[in-house]
Amino acid sequence: MRPAYIAAAAVSAIAVAAIAFVALRGPLPPPRVLSATQITRDNLPKDWLVTDGPRLYFQETINEREVLSEVSAGGGDISHIPTPFPNTFVQDVSPVRSELLVGSSSGEEVFLGGVEAPQWIVPVPAGSPRRLTEVVALASA
Repeated sequence: MRPAYIAAAAVSAIAVAAIAFVALRGPLPPPRVLSATQITRDNLPKDWLVTDGPRLYFQETINEREVLSEVSAGGGDISHIPTPFPNTFVQDVSPVRSELLVGSSSGEEVFLGGVEAPQWIVPVPAGSPRRLTEVVALASA
């Protein structure tokens, strides 16, 4: 028998054994939370959390207005990211961590669905927002 056939048979046998081991070992136990760390201490409601690793970006409700905010992933003081919109919700962070995808609305109706919510690119830590889309109709809940 040729060495190439023997090597292929050995690789196939190892692959079958690995698949059988994974399939027959049973379900993994559920994850356990070993500890928790409080990151903010202002007791204000927060939503739409995204991260780029070192920073957390979120929507914070201040006086019935949705404000774009950030904090270090290790905790500390919250910084508000200024935007010209009355209400914002952060959706994602760019791969290069220099821009946020942000939606805006004129009020709380954005969460009820079926309303217009323009999408913006907001540079971080500072810069002027750029409109990405005219409107996005959010689906009804």
